[in-house]
Amino acid sequence: GLCLWSLGTWMFFPLLGSLMTFAEHRRVLEKELGMGCYSLSAFYIARTVILLPIEFAWPTLWFTGVFWISNANPDAWVYLAALALVLLSYMAFQAIALTISASAMPPSYASTMAL
Repeated sequence: GLCLWSLGTWMFFPLLGSLMTFAEHRRVLEKELGMGCYSLSAFYIARTVILLPIEFAWPTLWFTGVFWISNANPDAWVYLAALALVLLSYMAFQAIALTISASAMPPSYASTMAL
């Protein structure tokens, strides 16, 4: 139950937090794409790789506290496997949100599609 609840908690933060990424940088991105500075996929990969360690800090700290305080299964391998699931889920839902954001649909449609 704890692992499922943790996955559910940490899937919505990256999903809703990354929906407006391309909308925020749209003007600058269009200008730089028009000049041929780099491709959209390069921006997508660079943004994901650079911010991933920073964005992994909160789920890691939160899950570490919840896992050990709940005393669900005090085994380090179980903790590491569950943490890997939470971080993989976080990364997958962030990728979904960035893909929706890159589609350049209006913010109201993007929010509805994400949910």
